Amino acid sequence: MFASKSERKVHYSIRKFSIGVASVAVASLVMGSVVHATENEGSTQAATSSNMAKTEHRKAAKQVVDEYIEKMLREIQLDRRKHTQNVALNIKLSAIKTKYLRELNVLEEKSKDELPSEIKAKLDAAFEKFKKDTLKPGEKVAEAKKKVEEAKKKAEDQKEEDRRNYPTNTYKTLELEIAEFDVKVKEAELELVKEEAKESRNEGTIKQAKEKVESKKAEATRLENIKTDRKKAEEEAKRKADAKLKEANVATSDQGKPKGRAKRGVPGELATPDKKENDAKSSDSSVGEETLPSSSLKSGKKVAEAEKKVEEAEKKAKDQKEEDRRNYPTNTYKTLDLEIAESDVKVKEAELELVKEEAKEPRDEEKIKQAKAKVESKKAEATRLENIKTDRKKAEEEAKRKAAEEDKVKEKPAEQPQPAPATQPEKPAPKPEKPAEQPKAEKTDDQQAEEDYARRSEEEYNRLIQQQPPKTEKPAQPFTPKTGWKQENGMWYFYNTDGSMATGWLQYNGSWYYLNANGDMATGWVKDGDTWYYLEASGAMKASQWFKVSDKWYYVNGSGALAVNTTVDGYGVNANGEWVN
Repeated sequence: MFASKSERKVHYSIRKFSIGVASVAVASLVMGSVVHATENEGSTQAATSSNMAKTEHRKAAKQVVDEYIEKMLREIQLDRRKHTQNVALNIKLSAIKTKYLRELNVLEEKSKDELPSEIKAKLDAAFEKFKKDTLKPGEKVAEAKKKVEEAKKKAEDQKEEDRRNYPTNTYKTLELEIAEFDVKVKEAELELVKEEAKESRNEGTIKQAKEKVESKKAEATRLENIKTDRKKAEEEAKRKADAKLKEANVATSDQGKPKGRAKRGVPGELATPDKKENDAKSSDSSVGEETLPSSSLKSGKKVAEAEKKVEEAEKKAKDQKEEDRRNYPTNTYKTLDLEIAESDVKVKEAELELVKEEAKEPRDEEKIKQAKAKVESKKAEATRLENIKTDRKKAEEEAKRKAAEEDKVKEKPAEQPQPAPATQPEKPAPKPEKPAEQPKAEKTDDQQAEEDYARRSEEEYNRLIQQQPPKTEKPAQPFTPKTGWKQENGMWYFYNTDGSMATGWLQYNGSWYYLNANGDMATGWVKDGDTWYYLEASGAMKASQWFKVSDKWYYVNGSGALAVNTTVDGYGVNANGEWVN
C-alpha cells in the first residue's frame, strides 16, 4: 500500500541524512587513508587484535550516534520546500558525529552504551536551532510559551524539593536560583519572539528585546559557573580527604606487618631485638603526636586524658551554642564557629575510641586501623571548616582595607583630565660676549647700497607702526555652555554637551553614576524601581563585589543590583541583602 504523508517525510529525512553522513564518511575515509599512507609509506601493516578491537569500538559508537540522530529526526517534521535548512542540519549533525568518532580514535577510548552528555547536548542544540529556524511566527510563539511553562514547572518542583530537604531555610538554594532565572530567560525569549512575529516590525523594540535576552542569559551563565566551581571545589576537598585517609591506611598496614628492618644509616643491616623494641615504642608515640596524650602515660591515664579532652570540647561547643543563641536569636541554622566546635567534639570522640582500642590487652589491629581512619576523616572535616573560616577572615580584612582606602578618596568623582599647559619655549642661550673687533674690510658699492636699503626699510616700518590708531578692545567671547562635571554649592552636577543638566543614570569613564531629579550626584544607597544600588563616596556605582556598610556585609552583582534572599559564593544573604553567617 501507499505510504502516508508523514511516513514519506520521515523516509525523506532519513534518506537525506544518510546522503550527508555518507559523503562525510567517504571524505573521512579518504583523508584517513591519505594520512595512513603518508605515515606508513612503503610498509604494510598487518591486522592486529588491537586494531580490530578499535574498529569494533568505532562501529559500536557510530551505531549509537546514528540511532540517536534517527530518533530525533522522527520527532521533527522536515519540509521538502525548506531544502536549504535540511541540508544545513545534515551537515551540522555529520560534523558533530565525525568529530566525536575522530576523538574516540585519537584518545583510544572505548565506546559506551550511551552517548556522552556533551555530544548529546550538541546534537540537541542543533535540532533545537533547526526547529526554531523552520517554525512559522505563530508556531514560534506557541513553542516559546511552552518553554516558559516548562521552566516554571521545573522551578516550582525545585522549590518544593528545597522545602522538603531544607524546611528551616530562609533563603534560596543555588539550584532554585538557577531554575528561577531560567524562567526569566524563557520569558525574555518569548517577548522577543512576539516582537519578531508582529507584522509591523519595530526594530528598536526588537533590539531591546534581544539585549534583554542576552542580559538574562549572562546572569544565568554566571549562576551555572558558580555551581560548576562549587562542585569542583567539593570534589577537590573530597579527593584530598580520601588521599589523606588512604595514606593513613597504608601507614597503619605497614606498621602492623612484622618485618626485619635495617638500622638507620646502615643499609642492609638487620635491627637487633633492642632496636626493634625502641622502634616500636617510637612508632607508638608518633600516632596522634599533636593531639593524643603522650605515650609515656599508661593506658589508663591515656583513656582518662582523652575523656577529659572530649568533655572540654563538648563544653566549648555548648558555650558557643549559647553565645550564638544570645547574638542571633532568630537564626534557624548553625554558625560556622558552632560547626567548628561540634566538629572538634567529633575529633576528640574519635581519638578517645582509638585510645581505648589501643589500651585493650588483646590488640585488634583491624579495629585500631578503622579507628585511626575515622580520626583522619574527622580531622579532615575539621580542617576544611577551619580553612573556610580563614578564607572568610581574609576576605573581610581585604574588604576592610579597600573600604579604608575608599574613605581616603575625596567625596567627588574622578576629576576630568586637564589639558597640560603649553610648554614655554626655553630661554635662548645668552649671546656670546662680543669678540674683539676685527679690522673691517672695505665695503663694495653693492654692499653699501644693500645696507642703505635695509636701513631705510626699517625706518619706514617704524614710522608706520607709530602712525597706526590704538587697538580697539577685543569683543566679548560668545557664551559657551558649561559641560561635564561642575561643583556648585558643595554639590556635584553633570552638564551635557548642549548645556542641559543630566539626571538619572550616567555612564562616565567606565563607571556609572546616579544624578537625582535636581541634578545633584547621589552617594550611598539608591533605590531605582524595586532594586537597590550602592554608590561610593566618589559617586561611582559598586558592581560584582562584597562590601561592608555599618558593620554589615552586602553583595552587588555585575549590574550593580543588591543580592537579596539568595546565596553568593556559598554565603547566604537575607531579604535586606545582609550576609547571614
